[in-house]
Amino acid sequence: MDRVEILKLTATGLAGLFAGGAIYINLCEAPARATLDVAPRNKQWGESFKRAKRWQGGLVFASSAPALAVYCLDGSDNRKLWAVGAGVFLLAWPWTLIVMISDIKKGLEDDVIDKRGEEWVKNNIAVWNKRHMFRSIVSMTAIGIFLYALQK
Repeated sequence: MDRVEILKLTATGLAGLFAGGAIYINLCEAPARATLDVAPRNKQWGESFKRAKRWQGGLVFASSAPALAVYCLDGSDNRKLWAVGAGVFLLAWPWTLIVMISDIKKGLEDDVIDKRGEEWVKNNIAVWNKRHMFRSIVSMTAIGIFLYALQK
């Protein structure tokens, strides 16, 4: 197996790891969290977010970098698919920073329930989950592109 093949498999595997985690959050973790009372719901959401933050951003770049390397090193006709997949995947990062981060920071405040009220907290977490779905969609799209490129 040559280095380009290793890069392709690395990009695809890491994108799959991210996509699986993102989909799990939307389909399993968020609905389970919604059954909790507001204070434990907010605490669980905050702890989960802080843990995921440690690896999610890095995983996007760790998958996109080898995909972009494939674009640069591969001489095949489908090399552009790797750049497109990486570009799609990288959309998760500015989406988080531009669309989501303000409400995330507010939700992570220690006194958020006292300051903003229980209804705001419930709505904020629900809106966060809907916005998180964008990250699930772009990661699933990226892995779809990578899998398509692998079989060409």
